[in-house]
Amino acid sequence: RDEEALIMIERALAIDERHANSWGKLGQIYRSMGKYRESIDPYRKATTLNKEYAWAWNGYGLSLKAMGQLEEAIHAFKKAIKFQPNTLWHWYNLTEALVETDRYYEALEPAQEAVRVDPKHVPSWGKLGQVQRKLNRLDAALESYSKAVELDPTFDWAMNGKGLVLENMGRYEEALESYKQA
Repeated sequence: RDEEALIMIERALAIDERHANSWGKLGQIYRSMGKYRESIDPYRKATTLNKEYAWAWNGYGLSLKAMGQLEEAIHAFKKAIKFQPNTLWHWYNLTEALVETDRYYEALEPAQEAVRVDPKHVPSWGKLGQVQRKLNRLDAALESYSKAVELDPTFDWAMNGKGLVLENMGRYEEALESYKQA
């Protein structure tokens, strides 16, 4: 289906090459095909034509992140947040990029914003727990991991994180139980 979508978007751009949304969709198609380098120029074109196009900034950030260009990705996610601050994925993606660069203190605010924007998004609670654990805020991390597991008892990654926190707290039997459930 990506190949079909690619043909349709190219036709749309032949009709109107100044349509920012079409450029953004072209970037998305390339990204979904794993062609991250090819997605960069369309995302740039989309954000040049519409500097406030948060969705394209986010997609641009995802492509950059996939290519290991984390500083540029962080910048793109921050642009997406600037123009659309109530979208979960912008906050979550920024948090992930900051975690990948071991910038846990800086990742705390976007992780908290992600759960504020969507308090039922299980991976956001898990990511917040990870950030808090890395900052040695063990009580808060335990609470976040527990919330993730409460929302989805099958979320093994959060159950494992909960075990790590309990182990760091010296609560070894509870940690072992958490690891077993993971």
